[in-house]
Amino acid sequence: MVLDGATRAAVATSKVLVVGAGGIGCELLKNLVLTSFVDISVVDLDTIDISNLNRQFLFRKCHVGMSKAEVARESVLKFNPSANITAYHGNIKDERFGAAFFGARARCRRVVCVPLILGGFAEQFDLVLNALDNVAARRHVNRLCLALGIPLVESGTQGYKGQTTVIRKGHTACFECEKMVGSFRDSALEAPKTFAVCTIRNTPDQPVHCVVWAKYVLAMLFGPADQGDNIMMDKADEGDGLVHASLLAGPVDDVPGRIFTQFFKVDIEKSLQVKDRWATRAPPVPLDLDDLLQSEMPTEVAGAARDQTALTPAENARVLVDCLAKIMTERSDAIGSIEFDKDDDLLMDCVSALANLRMHVFGIPTCSRFEVKGIAGNIVHAIATTNAIAAGLIVIEAIKVVTKQFDKCRTVWIKREGPKILVPQMLDRPRPSCFVCSKSKLVVSVDTTTFRLRDFFAGVLRAHLGMNTPSIDVFNRDNYVGSEDDHEDNQAYLDRVLSDPGVRIGDGAILSVDDLSQKFQVDLLVRHRATGDDNESSGGPAFEVVGDLDPTPRDVIGGDDDAAAASLSGKKRPRPPADDGDDVVVIVD
Repeated sequence: MVLDGATRAAVATSKVLVVGAGGIGCELLKNLVLTSFVDISVVDLDTIDISNLNRQFLFRKCHVGMSKAEVARESVLKFNPSANITAYHGNIKDERFGAAFFGARARCRRVVCVPLILGGFAEQFDLVLNALDNVAARRHVNRLCLALGIPLVESGTQGYKGQTTVIRKGHTACFECEKMVGSFRDSALEAPKTFAVCTIRNTPDQPVHCVVWAKYVLAMLFGPADQGDNIMMDKADEGDGLVHASLLAGPVDDVPGRIFTQFFKVDIEKSLQVKDRWATRAPPVPLDLDDLLQSEMPTEVAGAARDQTALTPAENARVLVDCLAKIMTERSDAIGSIEFDKDDDLLMDCVSALANLRMHVFGIPTCSRFEVKGIAGNIVHAIATTNAIAAGLIVIEAIKVVTKQFDKCRTVWIKREGPKILVPQMLDRPRPSCFVCSKSKLVVSVDTTTFRLRDFFAGVLRAHLGMNTPSIDVFNRDNYVGSEDDHEDNQAYLDRVLSDPGVRIGDGAILSVDDLSQKFQVDLLVRHRATGDDNESSGGPAFEVVGDLDPTPRDVIGGDDDAAAASLSGKKRPRPPADDGDDVVVIVD
């Protein structure tokens, strides 16, 4: 990239904060120093893992276990030893990286050093570049940049797809604007996938069901006590737990065969006895270990083919028996504390074999070890070239920002399909109903006579609105509730219901909620909704949050709820339904 003199000067004098030194961050730091950015700070909380080395090229095997930010700094300095790079090993949400960190530098004007005040702090960074894969951290940085008026270049990749965009207070949509529909932001904010436990345990029909089952088998056999019980034990047949617990007893050489027979023959035959279960679906087919081992001669699969090839049932049976034998002999001291790690080849082989054998039993197309690893770790496999493309786009937008060419800034989509890999578009305007970057007020509907203050902090403020350390002032009731930390020595106060005379968050209460760590403030109007109203009695949401453009309490309380501008997905804390003998397992990364 060739820069003219004025552009090079603007770039060289800009102070940039890079948040994240992983897949995108490594590429980004290299690009920055090669494009004449020399005043750079980088923050990352992670240490280097062996699985990072195939795409995070600033790291080597000798760096495993070391700070990503610190190693990235040392590696990037080799590209430009004169660069001024400061590395911070820590969580960007930590108090030390709050508004004061974002705005601690004084700017020199003429001869005297004069601080440029933004929200009570002197501006430190001219630009913030996000290279994060953590939604909570991205929200946090988004809010701080909006509060301090610092431009932010946001980015994200997911497999072959990706996106970069520029966020400017008052001029563009922010990371949390609902208008960013279809963006990587939306996939990043998706709720974790959930699956009914009875499906995983009894009637799987997808590979993911079998992979989840396999991980729980491993946990139940070799992990901490009760770790796999919620999947492996049918509540109607609690005796199964005793059977499964006895599988490791007796001669070690017999353990692999006993485990195989229990899970792929005995348990399956028992399931077949429930005739109604198979009235409308194909029944599973039990497996016999001896028949499988004698069905074909063993073949050696090595190298890349080992990961990419879906093995036959006989091959998976041999892999499973071999893995179980090694765990019993080579890791006997760890039995009872073993936890699944996708980068542990022995455990990964075991889970892959278990999962594929179960897929075969239930007539589900089998998967390669590589595919199982992705499912087991809830991974969308990172593509190094996608990260490199995103990092290049970030630098292009960064140059536009530091040279004040805001009219040329674009959102750019990285796509796998279609005639173009890169698809630019104009930046979206702020969404008026966005509760982060607009002046919107929010209406919270909740049963104030049953909902606890503790749950309000945890469910509404932290989980739903993404706040970090919220503090509540009921300013139309002359009551300062404060933060959870303010009641550390009086936990009983947090267990009071909202309408309690000591809390005074009843119908019509107007709350001013501040988060000093994010320099974020929002006003909430509380509406009492008695239990049983709407769909609450049928297991609906325990609360609902709705945004309104510029409401007054009377307008909102007396008006039509449908007039509110946008629902902010208030189905965040569903009331647990009556126990029906089933559970739900949440798959998280």
